[in-house]
Amino acid sequence: MSEPLPGASPGLRIVATGPLASIQDRGRFGMRRLGIPWAGTLAPAWQSIANALVSNALDDPIIECFEGGLTLEAIGEAAQVAVVGDTTVELVTPGSEPRQLPGWQSHRLDLGDTLTVRSTGATRCAMVSIARIELAHHHHSASTYARAHLGGLDGQSLKAGDCIPIGTIGLKAHKASRMTGLGLTSADAREALAMMCPDKSGCLQLFAMPGPQDDAFDNTELASLFENTWVVGSETDRMGVRLDGQTIAHRDPNSREIVSDAILPGSIQIPGNGRPILMLADAGTVGGYPKIATVLSCDLGSVSLARPGTPLRLVRCDKLEAIERVRAAASQLDRLIAAVQPVFTTPDTQRLLASNLIGGVINATED
Repeated sequence: MSEPLPGASPGLRIVATGPLASIQDRGRFGMRRLGIPWAGTLAPAWQSIANALVSNALDDPIIECFEGGLTLEAIGEAAQVAVVGDTTVELVTPGSEPRQLPGWQSHRLDLGDTLTVRSTGATRCAMVSIARIELAHHHHSASTYARAHLGGLDGQSLKAGDCIPIGTIGLKAHKASRMTGLGLTSADAREALAMMCPDKSGCLQLFAMPGPQDDAFDNTELASLFENTWVVGSETDRMGVRLDGQTIAHRDPNSREIVSDAILPGSIQIPGNGRPILMLADAGTVGGYPKIATVLSCDLGSVSLARPGTPLRLVRCDKLEAIERVRAAASQLDRLIAAVQPVFTTPDTQRLLASNLIGGVINATED
């Protein structure tokens, strides 16, 4: 660990990254007509919860980190962070042994402290929120879209040595809260985790509506999409996920390609080889393969974070059923955000000795 920099601007230095850690917010909406994808977080519900845990706006940028390895160090000032997911998180305070932190809570990092995400557990990704994060927007978003070098810190995934700046607004109030944070109860945390994980059978269920080019397939092939169990393939990234299983045959050779038209995250394309591709957050704006169905937006997070080999089934729904399911998911998220509450932790000896415990005594090093 490097020496703390008390004179540095407040922020979190990236000491190490796991694979493809990046800055993401909700994405760049309204620009697909210009060929600019949405990008944005793979799991908007978890992004909202993570931001609520540090009192940010729900659509503020967060760090998406895949697997373990991301390590952050507080420089210049203390910082408040929260980690959301099925994570193993470790805090190292200079001169002390590492200690494990609970997930689904915010935690204070004092100057020189480091936080490491050791594992993302059942999912391949976790979200890290930072109180008072300050990042420039590119085309109305801070989201990293690496293919076009947009957003983030330099248009690319995070790298060791990068520094994520935080603002000073509310800093005094933040200092006063060194013994408390915000969190979810164990029951609410389990519910929030279950939003992105398979059901008790071990299978993800994604609701989808046929179309817009389901007429490129006969009824038997369309039915097979919803009757068979698929598997999240190893060919998975932020752009899309291959669904492994049987192939789906086009109605005829002329149906294998179409005049390129709009694609959205959630579109299920069937290329010439018949192997479905489910488009995710970094999906391009147009494509020339017929789209047999479209997965509901509220179900995309679970498959986006699923590990390769995870089984899934597609459940056919109509427009009214889709609206009802999206509204139910939004209501569930609203309830979880409203359930965020103060968490009072028992301070360890080192933190007690670092605090002003006697009335009238002033630490001259703090404002």
